Amino acid sequence: MKNNSKNTTPIITQYLKIKNKYKDILLLYRLGDFYEFLFDDAKKASSLLKIQLTSRGKYNNKPIPMAGIPYHSIESYLKRLIDSGISVAICEQIKNKKKNNNNLIERKVIRVITPGTIYEENLLDENKDNLILSIIYQNKIWGIASLELTTGYFGVLEVNNKKDLFLELERSDPVEVLIPYSMKFKKLPIKKSIIKYIKNKNFNYENSYNLILNKLNIKNINKKLYNGICAAGAIIKYINYNKIYNLSHINNLFIENKKYNLNIDNTTKKHLEININVNGKKDNTLFSILNTTNTNMGSRLLKKWINNPFLNYQLIELRQNAISKIINYDLIYFLKKNIKKIGDIERIITRIALKKAKPIDLIKLRNALKVFPNIKSLLNIILNKEKKIKSILNNINIYLINYPNIELILINSINDNPPNNIKDGYVIKSNFNNKLDNLRENYNNSENYIRTFEKKEKIRTKINQLKINYNNINGYFIEIPKKKIKKYKIPKEYIKSKSLKNSERFYSKELKLLEKKLLEYKENLILYERKIYKKIINIIINNIKKLLKTSKALAALDVITTLSERAVSLNFCRPIINKNKIGIKIIEGRHPIIELVTNNQFIPNNLSLTNNNNIKIITGPNMGGKSTYIRQNAIIVLLTYIGSYVPAKYAEIGPIDKIFTRIGSYDDLSSGNSTFMIEMKETANILNNATFKSLILMDEIGRGTNPNEGLAIAWACLEQIIKIKALTLFSTHFFTLTKIEKKFKQIKNIHFNAIENNNQLIYMYNINKGAINNSYSLTVAKLAKVPKTVIEKSKKIIYILNNNKIKNNKKNYIFFP
Repeated sequence: MKNNSKNTTPIITQYLKIKNKYKDILLLYRLGDFYEFLFDDAKKASSLLKIQLTSRGKYNNKPIPMAGIPYHSIESYLKRLIDSGISVAICEQIKNKKKNNNNLIERKVIRVITPGTIYEENLLDENKDNLILSIIYQNKIWGIASLELTTGYFGVLEVNNKKDLFLELERSDPVEVLIPYSMKFKKLPIKKSIIKYIKNKNFNYENSYNLILNKLNIKNINKKLYNGICAAGAIIKYINYNKIYNLSHINNLFIENKKYNLNIDNTTKKHLEININVNGKKDNTLFSILNTTNTNMGSRLLKKWINNPFLNYQLIELRQNAISKIINYDLIYFLKKNIKKIGDIERIITRIALKKAKPIDLIKLRNALKVFPNIKSLLNIILNKEKKIKSILNNINIYLINYPNIELILINSINDNPPNNIKDGYVIKSNFNNKLDNLRENYNNSENYIRTFEKKEKIRTKINQLKINYNNINGYFIEIPKKKIKKYKIPKEYIKSKSLKNSERFYSKELKLLEKKLLEYKENLILYERKIYKKIINIIINNIKKLLKTSKALAALDVITTLSERAVSLNFCRPIINKNKIGIKIIEGRHPIIELVTNNQFIPNNLSLTNNNNIKIITGPNMGGKSTYIRQNAIIVLLTYIGSYVPAKYAEIGPIDKIFTRIGSYDDLSSGNSTFMIEMKETANILNNATFKSLILMDEIGRGTNPNEGLAIAWACLEQIIKIKALTLFSTHFFTLTKIEKKFKQIKNIHFNAIENNNQLIYMYNINKGAINNSYSLTVAKLAKVPKTVIEKSKKIIYILNNNKIKNNKKNYIFFP
């Protein structure tokens, strides 16, 4: 859009000049008490936010589309925009600055809000990390950088193939991804709306290196991570472009190494219902069952642990030791009671570091600081008695520091129920600062002058209904009902300013002088209170590194205490990790989600997989327990590798590097994939990437095509898995497949059974040795009210098939009686 200044007003000219710098994002342009969207932005905002589309004046002889929102309710609208992946530039009026042309108020963009750069509490998902990623591809290496602005986590990673790139994107679940214009992806495992293409120069290595070194005060940077540093620098430049400069809370660049992670892709997470259940909801998932954390930062960390199991056996043992100690000393209740009072100080501390903390943030921090000594004394009960057995409680205790000076300042300075914003005043307590008290007294006295003036004018004019009122546009004014205007003589020094339906508004030189004095007092008062507030913020910022470490330690304590509580409440055991022996041994294992939601008693089952007996073929009826069984064993392995206790009487888990699943049937027609195509793609992923340390769960391979071809594929897959030597649970309805046990000693058949009684099917839900050639399909069909004629016909067909009495010739191609 060209700026035709001869054909428009100064305000629109100003708008177009600013908008030209923010072409690809919505511009919220402040006009008085409203933020306005103009031109195409107005049409888009009107549709997204369901607000009225109007018009203002003309541009090139056409009405200018306009849609507005009240300035005081901006956050609710911003959340809807951010949740849609939309970025917004906030253009504010600069007070007391007017340009010469027609007294035009100066305006400028003070903030660009994007999904990955928000820090406002009301705009964030309290239970989810808010990661922004950047990606660059050079010299056959993918550089990936990730930043969680609200916690200060900053990490880099390099991978050498697209598979690992996609796995990282799935694992991290970013809200915004930065990519240079030179890279164009046809398909990424993320929403298109979160991808932002930025200029290639933002990924320059030298600039990125110097920016990280100087802007973030990070001293140790691995220069060999060329692409990783390029990606990291691009994020910092992007954040600075968004008007966020105070990054004192980012003081480390973590080098991530995925070889220490137990790999679980999104397909497996979906099949195991880790974050989302089969219905696409968040309840009745592994996370929801485990999440009894007392803080939002603990909830986010627990989700991170569950989604990122790792292969650091020492750290797993340290977590297990911590759970064991908390349980043994019966400290769950006392720890949770105190942790609950802490709140989300991780994000509060970040807002303080960004100098964007609201008064309520300081109150919450003050309340948290009061609890630190109690938690530390509880930890000392454990640590002073069991000094030989180390746990992560030792590290937590090191970083859990008391801050008496900060606590005292906050107690003495901040009102207990402060206003939402420092600009509203009266955030700082009385008697904290003498000068502030004097300024408040002057302001209060000047307000009294207004009321005194009002009384004087009532007496002088004899108009008792005369009032002195105030609004942001007109300032102070004299308001007189119209019916009194004719009755009484209005003083000649009253100058009419506005005529309303039922009243007239006036001002006088004396009132304006009083107003000027009052506004000066108010401005001086607010400026000085802000100055005090900033000093308090800076005192806290001086301790920001320590405070962040403390908050992360407390988040970890919240998670460990939660896992301790879950272990006791849900009767979990401490698993053994045998890193020198391939295999899985589980006694009386249970599915934690099914066990909690079922109305019946859950039947536990055993599992034994070894290097020499690494595959189990599972047969049995539909709904008989096969799918639950294979899932529960994978969940037990996953929980083991996050350092948690597990739902079993006994569990011994060997080294596992990856968990794969192929469970369930669904179409993805939008991508042109049938049920069988999806099944084969997931199968291919498993067979191409599994190792002898992997755990494979396969349910009903080959059922999406005709029986002979499906059986052939399932058989061939099993033989391939034998070559891989992966630990495998293979559920099937192909009874013929169970005969493979006779050919390969690595394979053993197991089955679930059911009993028919009075036309009812009673599932036994306990695992047995051997195979079973009865899926009880007709009984299930009967229970589902399938017509009796269909059931009887099915019986005859089954008899013919089982006895090989099929007639197959041209004259009698319909061979079933």
